[in-house]
Amino acid sequence: MRDASVPFTRVDTRRRAEEVVSQLAAAVQDGVYGVGDRLPPERDLAVQMGVSRTSVREGLAILSLQGIVERRVGSGTYVASTDPTAIGRAVSVVRDSVDPYEVFEWQQVVEPAVTALAVDKLDADDLARLRGALQAMLEAIRRSDRRAYSLADRRFHFVVAEGARNDLVTQQMTQLFEWMAHQSWLSMKRFSVDAALEADYFRGSLEFHEALYAAIVARDVGAVFESYRARYRRIRDVVFGEAGELA
Repeated sequence: MRDASVPFTRVDTRRRAEEVVSQLAAAVQDGVYGVGDRLPPERDLAVQMGVSRTSVREGLAILSLQGIVERRVGSGTYVASTDPTAIGRAVSVVRDSVDPYEVFEWQQVVEPAVTALAVDKLDADDLARLRGALQAMLEAIRRSDRRAYSLADRRFHFVVAEGARNDLVTQQMTQLFEWMAHQSWLSMKRFSVDAALEADYFRGSLEFHEALYAAIVARDVGAVFESYRARYRRIRDVVFGEAGELA
């Protein structure tokens, strides 16, 4: 580490993650942090820049996606490369991205309401498709296949959306799925979930879907909302780091 005393500056911009990436990239390019150096903890970066830890984590996730930093469980985040081309790609990705936390907030509004609308409309064929998606998720966990799990997860929620029998609902959910397939969301989730033990996270996800399926079968809207509330707490804690530092 060349000069760890160089401070980061407070951010004053709507797209805070973009500025976080720019400042961290500049610190790497200017030699403040070299390959193998440990970056300050997320909490310290957030204080110096005057942003939330979510914005810091989004920036680190984008840099991780491009191989500029790497997260070591129980140790911290380290500089892995100073390649200027990769740094340029990271800046470009975050500039063109949707804000993952805004997507998450919209997800919390839309998903429970759509499921509540669909509860009394889902028929036997729909329930069979949901069971098929659950089985695919279980098999993906057994194979440690992250991509297959995500596809089955998406299929589960799309069956629910179609079950609402409402074209506007289908359009809104399709848009949500597109945002959640963007690099910014995927990199955020990969960066955070890897640090929080992937197997445990996906087992918890499967348990949520099983509880949600049981609530749907019982036509119990209250249980539907409770299942989502528990799931969203877990996402806030693990993906967005709202339960404390993950090293």
